[in-house]
Amino acid sequence: MLSLSTYWNSHRHDEDGMHMVYEAILLGFDALELGPCIDPALLPGFQKAYTGSKGSAKPFTRFSSVRNFVLAADPEANQASCHFMSSDDSQRQRAIELSQRSIDIAAELGGIPMVLTLGRTSISDHSISLVALLQQGELYSKTYAQQKLALVQAREAIQTSTIGLVKKALDQLIPYAEKMGVRLALESPDCYEYLPNEQEMALLLDEYDSPHLGYWHDFGHIQLKANLGLLDHRQQLEQMLPRLIGCNVHDVEWPAEDHCIPFQGSVDFDQLIPLVPKNIPLVWKINPRRKSDDIKQALVTWKEKYGD
Repeated sequence: MLSLSTYWNSHRHDEDGMHMVYEAILLGFDALELGPCIDPALLPGFQKAYTGSKGSAKPFTRFSSVRNFVLAADPEANQASCHFMSSDDSQRQRAIELSQRSIDIAAELGGIPMVLTLGRTSISDHSISLVALLQQGELYSKTYAQQKLALVQAREAIQTSTIGLVKKALDQLIPYAEKMGVRLALESPDCYEYLPNEQEMALLLDEYDSPHLGYWHDFGHIQLKANLGLLDHRQQLEQMLPRLIGCNVHDVEWPAEDHCIPFQGSVDFDQLIPLVPKNIPLVWKINPRRKSDDIKQALVTWKEKYGD
């Protein structure tokens, strides 16, 4: 299933979600993902598109996934993903409640997956410094190796405490998702400072051996970390295939500009896409500045290469 994330066009719509549905159809997509912080006024249009598929003929009938914090009605929604790691119990509980609301919407739209973003840790941002060194051609320098090691060690030092907070959230969200008939998908984040890193992802999926919890592979995010020398992209995807629920598709212009249109960057889709099972949703998450004609042409090329 080829799907378009509302990340690309939600800023241009505030009245009727059906307009976003039609826009995705005209580009050539057959599904839509509801991204974070959508205006609540759009939701009835999405629900109409879904319910219409059961009776009358509608031009667009499928939704691939929903993001946590999908509605922007709550003023805290934009920052709520960070609150999973908050020392304030009420902030953490608010993040859980907003995620449960997203699970409700996923259930209303046919029990589609809810993609769970957990936010960042408390360590300082080493990735920006690493990108700057890459741009200076310092990938193989001693300075680069030292800074990369400092990042890995900083994450390891807080792993126990941060994983404990993640588990407190999952202990509430997994049973709720099971009750609502929805699968939760832990997204691979774009920075090593965010949760979970690859080691933590494997640990969590092993501990919660539940059919209602799986993995969401973000091609752009993983490529960002591969460009920094933190992992091997193919190896990471292969390791997670047994728990794979869905993917975000976007490219990365070297070294660190993501959410680019596929085939415009450094992601080796020819090597990676054949690994992904045919029934897995592929959600194009494209920067809003990218032009519709360029997306449409890339989608044509994609279908020629890999099919629908």
